[in-house]
Amino acid sequence: MVSRRNILKGIGVASVAAAVGVQFGNNVVRAQSNPTLGSVFVTRRGPVTLHTYVAPDASAQVTSHIIETPNRLVVVDTQFVQVFAQDLRAYVDSIGKPIERVILSHEHGDHWAGATQFTDVPFVSTATIAQTAETNLPTSLQLMESLIGAENMPETPNLPEGSLTAEPEVIDGVAFEYRVDNNAEAVQHLSIHLPEANVWIIQDLIYNNAHFFPGMDRANWIATLENVGSAATNDDLLLVGHGLPTTRGEVQSAIAYLQLASELAADATDGASVVAGLQEAYPTYGGNELLRFWRVFLG
Repeated sequence: MVSRRNILKGIGVASVAAAVGVQFGNNVVRAQSNPTLGSVFVTRRGPVTLHTYVAPDASAQVTSHIIETPNRLVVVDTQFVQVFAQDLRAYVDSIGKPIERVILSHEHGDHWAGATQFTDVPFVSTATIAQTAETNLPTSLQLMESLIGAENMPETPNLPEGSLTAEPEVIDGVAFEYRVDNNAEAVQHLSIHLPEANVWIIQDLIYNNAHFFPGMDRANWIATLENVGSAATNDDLLLVGHGLPTTRGEVQSAIAYLQLASELAADATDGASVVAGLQEAYPTYGGNELLRFWRVFLG
């Protein structure tokens, strides 16, 4: 069981991000030098500045994003373990601009548990995602507690309103486009496209250097990614739900992972053999807590 004390002991109170540049295509993404418990990477693209907060492996590398427009902030997903959600909120507040809204990309609890730190601002998603999160709430709470312990759970869950229609809109002069996909990694998944910045915030359709959740329908998930790869030809920066910012090339890496996982699952007698095969094929991947779900789903 992961406790708050063990997490802090494991990662320390200093930032795990060094102030160094990381090259993504033609863009330099710099680690934030302000001390945080997670790693924060910042890149400026056209009319927006994008802040990516990545929790350590102790919290499955859950990733949140802050879209900074000239005068406002839009936050995408809110972390899993409360200490990282609190850290995310402190970082958001340090930017010094009002929060327009928080958007939930899909119904999984590791992306909405931290919304208890954002009860003072609108928290929205699609009607399907909001309804699925509410329907699955008892199961989600039980599962989250088994993973991170009651002390790291939200005392009172804050679930989103289903008021986001996924129609294109303009926020503070910046164009936002949305894409909705069903039965891939989750029941429904919302991606955010910023066409003026050539950025897709794609969240859990892709995990970067981290093990994947088993998903709803891996064949459909692969087909979804193939479609995303075709649709994102002009977008050279992808922001994911677990791991660092990446490029369009990661779409093919994600497809390869899911194809291998499906082959392993088809031949497996239990989830343990799938986990062993994935760990052997991807020995440097983080997010090992996510591998537990293969055992849960496959026995």
